[in-house]
Amino acid sequence: MFNDYSFGGWLVFKGVRPFIDGRSDMYGDALLKLYLDAESGDQAAIDKAFRRYAIQWTILTPKSPIVARLDRTPGWRRLYADKWAVVQVRDDAMAAQASATPSHP
Repeated sequence: MFNDYSFGGWLVFKGVRPFIDGRSDMYGDALLKLYLDAESGDQAAIDKAFRRYAIQWTILTPKSPIVARLDRTPGWRRLYADKWAVVQVRDDAMAAQASATPSHP
């Protein structure tokens, strides 16, 4: 999962392991640089981060450059959006979730 820095503490509180949060000093300079480059919309950094960390979904602010990029990327879709956050998910992650969810009669 890739998140906006501002959502990190909330995700930790909810029991979700964030990509990054307010304790960025714990993550090291290399990860912080990768995050900042990706968050700024650098396509090479986005590709590297998403591939390296097997990113299946994101939670970002609506103005994030990544949101616009994923809106144009085949295989990604918006799952939720409001004025504070946009959640996007890979189509194959949705399919895997659906097949892992037991059906009820």
